Amino acid sequence: MSLALPLPLQLAAARGHPIFDKKKHDLNIIIIRAGSKPDAFDDIFCVCRLVDEYPRQSTPETFKSGVPRLMWETKLFACTVDPGSVYAKDPMNPKGTAHLAPGHYPRSHRRGLHKGTPALVQVGPVTVRRDADRDGDADENIYETGIFGINAHSTRGEPVKVGRWSAGCPALPLVMDMDWVLTAVDQQEKAGLGSLVSLTVLEVT
Repeated sequence: MSLALPLPLQLAAARGHPIFDKKKHDLNIIIIRAGSKPDAFDDIFCVCRLVDEYPRQSTPETFKSGVPRLMWETKLFACTVDPGSVYAKDPMNPKGTAHLAPGHYPRSHRRGLHKGTPALVQVGPVTVRRDADRDGDADENIYETGIFGINAHSTRGEPVKVGRWSAGCPALPLVMDMDWVLTAVDQQEKAGLGSLVSLTVLEVT
């Protein structure tokens, strides 16, 4: 019997994006742009993966077979996937601040360092929308694909506003949340599934 998909995976599949639902510890990382308030951590960083059901929900059948059944584990973390307002007014790129566009980005990130802090660093192309008029909103007709240093990282603190913590990177306000994500990436690699992870970005408004 197949397992019901967690809601983030249902949303991704409904938009035609691939999901990883066959192997234990194969990570699905889905970032949901759920808010539009400037400088707010109002988006959701989702991690879904298959893990052993045992020992949390072991059954007599599990013990008899000696093979634990699988279950979905889903973690949801507060984040922002949009830059702080300071960068909208004074972008690092003359074309305008980058906003990560909706889509699926296969094998785009791996464990590395962002300004000396452990993070998921961009190693494959992603698509961004530029805020050319510097009004804080991405312009719908200005797209660019490439390597921009769009790293998923923590803020190394617990700020109440985004501010300078993101110039376009997905940023999690809590270090312990990013630590959990990176541990899951390590477990994926130890399971023989490689060190690269894919990102899927959805907009739900």
